[in-house]
Amino acid sequence: EVAEVAEAAAALLVRLVGHEWATKFCLPFSKDGLSKGTVSGKHLSSLHPDVKRDRAGVGGGGRVAAAERIQLHFLVGSGCFDASALALLTRYSQHDVDHMAVTPLPLKTKAQMQQQLLQQQGLGKKKKKKKKVKLPVQDVQVTVPAGGLM
Repeated sequence: EVAEVAEAAAALLVRLVGHEWATKFCLPFSKDGLSKGTVSGKHLSSLHPDVKRDRAGVGGGGRVAAAERIQLHFLVGSGCFDASALALLTRYSQHDVDHMAVTPLPLKTKAQMQQQLLQQQGLGKKKKKKKKVKLPVQDVQVTVPAGGLM
């Protein structure tokens, strides 16, 4: 699920800022899903390669408004946007961008999803039993009386 969302988010970023800016500043994402840098509000508007061909989509915020919530949340959470870009996203997006900036995206890896499914079916890893702790044996000196033990 994470890889699929990251791929779709990368495609959205290219749509929002253009391929050149996306690859120069943000892509590829790190293994942790973080951006290698940030784009500004100008990359989302006046510096976009399609600004003259798609005035409503780029300059009027139409592309931002049409962005899917999960993909946009991934981009915001990965650190792709500086403050000016976040302000532009907040202005045009139908989603709560400010909330996205402070809330992690609840995605799971395929391994986590498979493990959860197995646990629901009762086949997953069982809870580990507590190990009994063996205390170390201490040397004890015993004094035996001269007459011996009876």
